Amino acid sequence: DRVLIDIGDGQSIADSMSTFAGHRRTMSRMLSGSTAASLVLLDEIGAGTDPAEGSAIAMAVLDRLLETGSTVIATTHHGAIKNYALSHPGVTNASVTFDERTLSPTYLLVQGVPGESHALEIAGRSSIPPEVLDAAKEYLDREKSDLDRAAGEIAARTLEIARKQQEIEAVSGEIRRRAEGGVSGSGTTTWPARRMADRIGAGVSPS
Repeated sequence: DRVLIDIGDGQSIADSMSTFAGHRRTMSRMLSGSTAASLVLLDEIGAGTDPAEGSAIAMAVLDRLLETGSTVIATTHHGAIKNYALSHPGVTNASVTFDERTLSPTYLLVQGVPGESHALEIAGRSSIPPEVLDAAKEYLDREKSDLDRAAGEIAARTLEIARKQQEIEAVSGEIRRRAEGGVSGSGTTTWPARRMADRIGAGVSPS
């Protein structure tokens, strides 16, 4: 019935409105106006305040929107919210892959994998002194969450599975083409070839 959007920064010195206050006002309107037919778009949900408290509020807001039945797309850099998606039915992580050579997104959407920020890599291309970046890396090594470490492993496995699936589909297509061409003298397709093609197409070992 409607599209509800919270994107950008609504802070205003003239109105004594902080970043979080702007998001809070918009989220309040969303919670009172969303329905099961609503599409809700939330950019950087939980931002503009203490990360722990912002994440807690964001997860509670998501709970309410899910109870309402709204369709929600939310972006975040907070690990707690990424973990929320891993542990709640009906919610899934997604991210776009990142070209580390150009430091730009590829816009290839990978579902089921939480994204990583790559802030240090991007900062390394700016004028921030190297010694400051080295100190930042030391802090990160001490504080880096298990979720971020797991995200890299999950992303690598997911991409490998996608590559394997492409290989399987290519082999399956070739086997099917050969099966269609493998006609006996009576004009019927050979059963073993067709059976193998069907099994590979379903992702089953041909043995």
